[in-house]
Amino acid sequence: MPELRDLALYPPLMEIMRSLIGEPMMLHLALTGWISTARAWHQDDYLNPPHVASWYTAVWIALDDIHPDSGPFEYLPGSHRWPLLRREKVLAYLTDEELQRKEALTGHNNWEKYAERFVTPAVDREIAESGLSVTPFLGKKGDVLIWHGMLMHRGSVARVPRMPRKSLITHYSGVNHRKDMPYRSTHAGGGSYALFDHAFE
Repeated sequence: MPELRDLALYPPLMEIMRSLIGEPMMLHLALTGWISTARAWHQDDYLNPPHVASWYTAVWIALDDIHPDSGPFEYLPGSHRWPLLRREKVLAYLTDEELQRKEALTGHNNWEKYAERFVTPAVDREIAESGLSVTPFLGKKGDVLIWHGMLMHRGSVARVPRMPRKSLITHYSGVNHRKDMPYRSTHAGGGSYALFDHAFE
């Protein structure tokens, strides 16, 4: 949808991310569901290939006021300073069956979801032992949250099932750190975005 792409590649936003990360950023993922993703604790960094190496940010744009019962984005302040949870370490805890399982609908392996069975308890234990507070992002319409790939975060479960949580969630990598995404286009406003020749789940 052109209007959402325009928003995701808004030049002042792209410049803020460039100043934070150190190089121009490329859009490669956009999520526009109107309800909570209900995704458990995770760091985006371990979902990426190792060569991305924290040249990564994500953005949460509130398209409406976010109600606390709608399953808001939640995060652990300061968790981006935790030791990096590397992909190879996460994969080492998965069973052979989990690594080989294919989703019926897409044919893709959903190892990130299977990893929740041990990542979530580990994070919950750290929260309990350290006294960390879980912070929700209760954005007002137009508010923007930018987070680092190492920030531990989740899409909380809505207390009111299917309550609207209208948002645009976008993910970006440094333009020089995505050799696995060679096909790109340039937006009229100057930002770049990846092009894919296959569908994603």
